[in-house]
This record gives sequence, structure tokens and C-alpha cells, in this order.
Amino acid sequence: MKLVKTKIDGLDFWYRKDDKFIGQRIALGKYEQYETALMVSQINSKSVCVDVGANVGYYTFLMARRAKRVFAFEPDKECFEILKKNVSENNLKNVTIFNLALSNKKEKKYLIKDCDNLGNSRIDEKNGLLINTDTLDNLLINEQIIDLIKIDVQGWETEVIDGAKKIIERDRPTLFLEYTPSEYDNKKMINFLKNTYQNIFSINDFVNVPWPIYRGVKIIGGCEYTDLFLKNKMNLKDYVEMIKNVKYKKFIKGIINLICQK
Repeated sequence: MKLVKTKIDGLDFWYRKDDKFIGQRIALGKYEQYETALMVSQINSKSVCVDVGANVGYYTFLMARRAKRVFAFEPDKECFEILKKNVSENNLKNVTIFNLALSNKKEKKYLIKDCDNLGNSRIDEKNGLLINTDTLDNLLINEQIIDLIKIDVQGWETEVIDGAKKIIERDRPTLFLEYTPSEYDNKKMINFLKNTYQNIFSINDFVNVPWPIYRGVKIIGGCEYTDLFLKNKMNLKDYVEMIKNVKYKKFIKGIINLICQK
């Protein structure tokens, strides 16, 4: 495993040289730009953040530079070792990392690795590498408050949310969640979130649409998924950040293309 490094917030950040889907995009400054800007705006020096599906630590890094405390979870052993290197090399003392998957119970599961795309490995009931799982409620219920949770677990979101219901109902943390309805057997998760949060927005970082954020759960541009931004109470600063971080050149170009097509 050959690693290379780039800089994030002035610190060294390591990733696998052949990781073209995440590491290389991070190095180019093109990884989930809109969601990154919006998430960073939600964190302050008193925040306690949770990164579920931390991969090699991009969001963990950004959280650690701004938050009081960060808990990061990554079941893939190879990704976890890179995550650990990124945390230790930069002496991020406010970060606690776990080499396990979050779920709705403490048990053994399997991880099917995607060797080409380190961000596309997924949990399975029968096949893959044996891994440990636990629930967020089991591990962090004694924290006074959780302010922000990011979840990106390739179809395992329902189990993560189910195992975090006590914390979510207690704290109403700001949530950033990858949402892929075709991966889920029912609508229990999304119905729970709709009943819990007053504000839900869909972020479209990866699709060819001029406007990156929409109110509600909207899958736009031919994708099978969207990233959700959920917050119980919005303030003026939130709306300013949503508008400020739009790529307006892309937006204007998209509008012109729509006009030309007509």
C-alpha cells in the first residue's frame, strides 16, 4: 500500500496513491465541495462531532480542526490504518477512532471490500471480511450532547440510525446523511427523520445540476442517491451559508444551457 500526502487546513493528509475516487479528489480540492463548506459552517469550538464511515479521515480532519471533540468510526482495516496515521501524524488529540461499524446492535457482520473504490465497501450478512459492529447509543450515550453526525455507509444507514435513535431524539444533532432509497427495505428511517427534524435539504454534489441544494428529499439529475442535510432549527447564518457556497458560474451556465435547449 503506497501512500502519498496532500495538505488539508495546513496539515499533512495521507491517502492511497491509487485512490482516485476519494484521495485524489481531495488532493485536487474537488471532493464534495458544497457539502464540505456547509458542514464546516455547522461546527464550532464547543461542538462534539461523529464521523460514521470515516474512510481515511477527510471529514474527521475538518471536524477536528474546529470542534471540541470528534468520534470517528471506520470498519475497513486498510482505511482505518490510514485514518489512524492521519490522526496520529498531526497529533489530533481531540479525536477518538474506532475500527468497527456502527449498526443497530452489537454483533459480528461482514464487509465486502471494493478494492478500486475505497469509499464503496459495504456491510453484508454472509460474505466478506468479518468485522465488529456496535450502536452509537451504546458507545456515546454518556456524552452530554452530540452536535453533529455525518453518516456515509453505503446502504447501511437504516441500521446506523436505528442504533442512534436515543441520541438523535435527545440531542437533535445536525445530520449529514447519504440517502439511497433503493438500498432500503422500507421507509422507517426516512419517516423517523421527517418526524424528528423540522428542516431537511438535499445536497447534490456529484450530479450535473446548476443548483446544489433543494428543500426536502429530492434525487435529481439521474442519480440513485442524494446527501441529506437535516437540522431541527435553522438560523439566518445557515441560509447565508447555503447561498454563499453555490458555484454561481456553474449555476449561470446551467440556466443558459436550459434556455438554449428550449
